[in-house]
Amino acid sequence: MTKDAASRPLVMCVEDEKYIREELVRELMRSGHEVIEASNGLAALELLKKRTPDLIVSDILMPQMDGLEFLRQVRSGTEQLNAIPFLFLSALSDRDRILEAYREGVDEYLVKPIDLGVFISQVEAKLRLVKRIEKKRQTLSLGVNTKKLSPRELDVLLQLADGKKNAEIAVALQLSDHTINDYIKNIFKKLDVHSRAEAVKEAMKHKIINP
Repeated sequence: MTKDAASRPLVMCVEDEKYIREELVRELMRSGHEVIEASNGLAALELLKKRTPDLIVSDILMPQMDGLEFLRQVRSGTEQLNAIPFLFLSALSDRDRILEAYREGVDEYLVKPIDLGVFISQVEAKLRLVKRIEKKRQTLSLGVNTKKLSPRELDVLLQLADGKKNAEIAVALQLSDHTINDYIKNIFKKLDVHSRAEAVKEAMKHKIINP
């Protein structure tokens, strides 16, 4: 891999329709991204054993392993995989299917046919969000108690410290309300607290976050 390629965001594109995948890959590369590609979720999981992308773009209806199962595998994987932004591009436009995808942890759902300009804008927006969160995370103290929380839980904790409500945190982190609730429950359990105020106070006490 060249130094230039290593400095570019790495996007995984998972799509079984070859001509669609080629078009998406072409647009991503034209926009300055490095791309790895797979024709279904099973093949994508094999690629994830070798490289960790900055963002995943996936279809839903695919052979061997569809997009929803692939998403579940990613979200139930390591903390590093779980934190990867995940976008669905699908011809399935019914409300129930879209809501199911968000409940499973997708960060964005775009309906085909895709406006390539909108698609690239969404990809770049998600990558910018990741950079902002990472920059803010770097302001955290590196005390031993920080290791109790996952990177995404730390993101949610920072939002709690800013006084954000669940719905606001969901929008800021591009996650569902249900997912935010789960993260907050985990934070309470790990910090042995029962309220947001207690969580923030405990985190500051142990220098997990700065006052």
